[in-house]
Formats: sequence, C-alpha cells, structure tokens
Amino acid sequence: MAYLLTMNEQLKALHVPGILARLGLVERITLTPEGISFAEQRRLTRALLRSGHRVFSFTYHSPSLAPGNTPYVRNEAELRAFLLRIEQYLDFFIGDLGGRAATPFEIKGLAEHWTPPDPVLPEPCARPICPSANV
Repeated sequence: MAYLLTMNEQLKALHVPGILARLGLVERITLTPEGISFAEQRRLTRALLRSGHRVFSFTYHSPSLAPGNTPYVRNEAELRAFLLRIEQYLDFFIGDLGGRAATPFEIKGLAEHWTPPDPVLPEPCARPICPSANV
C-alpha cells in the first residue's frame, strides 16, 4: 500500500510521498551510503529479503569518493564515515547474509535462465547477490 501511495504520479505531484515521510508514516530508503545510515541500509535489506527480493544494487555517485564534490562528502571526516558505511554494509551483506557480488552481465545471465518456481512446490531461496564488479 505504501508503495502505491509513494509511486503514484498524481500523488507525487502533490508531494504526498514527502509528506508521508516527514510524518514518519513511510521511509524512503535506498541502498546507498549517501545520506543513508548503515542501520537503515540493513533494515531495508532485511525487509526486502523477507518480501522475496534476491538481487540488490548498492549504489553511490563516484564523485562522493573525493571530498567536496557532493553534499554527502564535504570533508575528510565525512569521507571516512562514507567509506565506513560501505564497508559495514558489505560486511553485513556478504558475511551475515551470505550474499555475493555479481557483475551486471552475471545478473543478466541469471535472469535469462530463470524460470518461475512451481506455485505448489516453491523452490528454496537462493543466496542474495549484489551487482558489483569490484567486491
């Protein structure tokens, strides 16, 4: 229901998603170290896993790797905190969840060979994966 409320174009034009977020009725979290805490990233990942998601995309803008290029990393202290959030998330994802990194081509290959599970006898869930070329 929250997804429908926050993705409806007419409601977006009226700023309803932002109003709901400010009232604490919904959270707008993405898997990024840019302005999102590790606790929020972990909470989102667990919620997505519970709802059946198995492919996760952890993203950030490359200019954030140098202080002063984005509002997320304005100085060296913020860069250290930014890099720590990346490390914490990858440790959680790979270590705690048993996730693995994958390139976009690997994800494409998996999708091309995927078949829906039998609704009567569902397949066991696979390990979660995170598209990344350098992890």
